[in-house]
Amino acid sequence: MVNPIASRSFENRKVAPEEITMKSITELNIKQTGSIRSSAARAPWLFALVIALFLLGTTLVRADFSPLWISRVPAGTSLGAGTAGIHVDPDGVSYVTGTVGSSSVNDIKTTSFAPDGSTRWTHTYDSGKTGDQAHGIARGPGNLLYVVGNTPGPNDFAQVLILIYDATNGTLLNTIKYSSGPGRSEAGYGIVGDAAGNIYIVGTTVGDGPDVMTVKFNSAGVAQWRKVYDGTGTPPLDLDSPVKILLDPAGNVLSCITGYTASGHPDYVVVKYAPANGAVLWQVNWGVPGGDFPADLMETARDRLQL
Repeated sequence: MVNPIASRSFENRKVAPEEITMKSITELNIKQTGSIRSSAARAPWLFALVIALFLLGTTLVRADFSPLWISRVPAGTSLGAGTAGIHVDPDGVSYVTGTVGSSSVNDIKTTSFAPDGSTRWTHTYDSGKTGDQAHGIARGPGNLLYVVGNTPGPNDFAQVLILIYDATNGTLLNTIKYSSGPGRSEAGYGIVGDAAGNIYIVGTTVGDGPDVMTVKFNSAGVAQWRKVYDGTGTPPLDLDSPVKILLDPAGNVLSCITGYTASGHPDYVVVKYAPANGAVLWQVNWGVPGGDFPADLMETARDRLQL
């Protein structure tokens, strides 16, 4: 989510030592079959060791943790201005996207930096209306760069926006706009592509409250299927939201979601979809009484997912 108190520029930089804090660590291992193993629960000593090593490592790097470079991108005066996502290639080339503009008009600016922090290219997307917003960024196959967010559609309801760039020079190659129906405000928050050029996004839609949709587009940008996750919560405690989308090694689609339960509490939710037709292969929910908010989803060795 864009920081509403953003400064008038967003920047790509290393973190200063005083910004490092330890609040909590919760590790949730999910087998690709959908079964759950919590490493903290099955091995308390291992969990404690991880924390100890983290604290030791933090102490060791404090003495030499100065930034190699800092680069800034002017973001304008809008209270909604700020970064929405960053991607770094193995060679050190980085890409950052965010929302920029004045208090009345928002645009999407995407910038690429060389490994030394110099600007390689920058591009601003302006639909001609206020309300353009970036929410996510990812590299795709064939030297493509994806940016996902939303832009005003018919009657100014938000619709999903996908921008496809040449990662080398920033040329805008394609613009995809998608709405599942009239009178719905929808946005993309995560994006991933496969080797065939198909694109998958996870984002928000509207049902009995905020719901989460996963949509597949073919290489021509045409929607192939759309699946909606609607938790068991009831309004006003029905605030399902997207977190991240991944493809597993077999090409199956994994959507990570904050899903609200009938008790009104949020849970970790991961849904695995078949890429061909969006059929649900499995769904996993995890939570304890209170509030459980997943922040990230990643694949690890031994056919595991970690939340």
